[in-house]
Amino acid sequence: MSVYDTEEYKREIKRTVSYEWWVEFWDKWDDIQECEHVELKYSHRYPEQEGVEMKMVLKRYYGSPADGVIDSGYAYVVDGALPTHFDTGQVVPKQYIEQYKKFEVENGKSAQKNKDVS
Repeated sequence: MSVYDTEEYKREIKRTVSYEWWVEFWDKWDDIQECEHVELKYSHRYPEQEGVEMKMVLKRYYGSPADGVIDSGYAYVVDGALPTHFDTGQVVPKQYIEQYKKFEVENGKSAQKNKDVS
């Protein structure tokens, strides 16, 4: 049996897609100064900072344990809504769009005032 026929090897090369919510902090020159992985329900708890704009983003990762991240895409919340597609063209899964809509309703206001970042 070759090493390429083992279950361990097959697990290592299997490519998957994963999604994560992030908060990015942008300065007045549109440079990202800091970013943090967050649970969506806690993302609105960051205090506002003068000269810094907070932007919510859903990040999409594609890769495998053997190759690492091969591709990533970004879907920034704009005007209180998550877009239907990532900047790389893939469709944002409906569950994340619904999750963000629910988050907006529960918080009673637009948690994000991002302007178009494309």
